[in-house]
Amino acid sequence: MPIKAEPNMVDFFDIAPKLLLTTSPDWEAKSRWFYGVNEDYGSFDPTPEAEAFVKELLKPAKTEMDSVSILTHWVADNMRYSGISMGCGEGFTLHNTEMNFRDRCGVCKDKAALLISFLRIAGFESYAAMTMAG
Repeated sequence: MPIKAEPNMVDFFDIAPKLLLTTSPDWEAKSRWFYGVNEDYGSFDPTPEAEAFVKELLKPAKTEMDSVSILTHWVADNMRYSGISMGCGEGFTLHNTEMNFRDRCGVCKDKAALLISFLRIAGFESYAAMTMAG
């Protein structure tokens, strides 16, 4: 029988069976597609404001690890989680540096995208990785 909704119950996604389908032959193919979509979309393209901010933020850094730590902690502490839909491509296109830096809110993948942008601005090689959480 179908699950009946109850007041204050957990989301159906957390309790109901689900079926995931894809046209990708494997995770490597999906990951390569995800990479291409976000690089083509410009998700990590720097902005002058973000470049100036990262440069200022990293002034006290003495090592590469200092830089990575400063950037990681800044994004974690200053970009608030907001689980709302923000438009076309939601779910597979990461929001760009301009939007993430300006609004300083988004879902987990937006936090990741801003960190990738900051790391790239700082001269690090950085990429998004897909995971099958849950």
